[in-house]
Amino acid sequence: MCDEIDEMVSVAEKIGIETIELSANVKHNGRARLIETLRNSDMNFLIHHYFPAPNTPFVCNIGHPATVEKSCEFIKQNIRMCGTIGIPYYSLHAGLGINPEIALLGDNQSHLIQIPYDQALTLFVDTAIKLEKYADKYKVRLLWENNVVASTNRFEAVRTPYLFSDIEFLKEMENDSWWKNALILLDIGHLKVSSNTLSFSIDEFMERISERVIQIHASDNDGMADSNQPLTNETFTLFNKLKAFENLKFLVLEVSRISLTSIQEQLSLIRNNFAIVK
Repeated sequence: MCDEIDEMVSVAEKIGIETIELSANVKHNGRARLIETLRNSDMNFLIHHYFPAPNTPFVCNIGHPATVEKSCEFIKQNIRMCGTIGIPYYSLHAGLGINPEIALLGDNQSHLIQIPYDQALTLFVDTAIKLEKYADKYKVRLLWENNVVASTNRFEAVRTPYLFSDIEFLKEMENDSWWKNALILLDIGHLKVSSNTLSFSIDEFMERISERVIQIHASDNDGMADSNQPLTNETFTLFNKLKAFENLKFLVLEVSRISLTSIQEQLSLIRNNFAIVK
């Protein structure tokens, strides 16, 4: 069994949480035992991007030629795992036109060499299409998460290498046949920071994708860095348009290092603002 996951399930059941998202920081005892644990649990699970973390760490990025092949192998493993367990959605990050080392994740990356924007975009889209066709065989839908651009990672005088992070991306993709049907995980913490860094409208960004958002990652921050702070009433005022997202199925609380009491308070706040929270 996976003791950390068992503990998470126990806490979630006590406070009325129906679904747990598993991400890279959750410890596990290997993929085979993990599958057994998840299949035998009464809890519903979602799998996000880099979970279960491999023994040899790497940056999972389908927007750069140096990492796309290994990333696809890892993603396909996760798709098969979701299909085996019966998890209907697997969420993952949009690609990056840079190749950061693991030590730079969450840190300044603006000094890195960027491949041409069009090359990164084409690689990301072509790979996403192939992965979605693969996922169809396992009855799994992929959810694409918006990237975050902090002020420390702003690339001057060029398009940002962080794909799906700004309105320019949405505008240039609005007639793309794949993107029109792609499903989305909207991270509102990422959106708050990116809109501040790149100077675009949060409301317009949400309006352009509202019909395709299936899941939300919910946290707050100061608009400068994605710090995963607790939600407040002001959070829901800023992101008021979320209430009109008709196809939203999951809202995942993505807040760091808070007590069980604080989690319960956060859930009450969320439930006061959304009719369906899982």
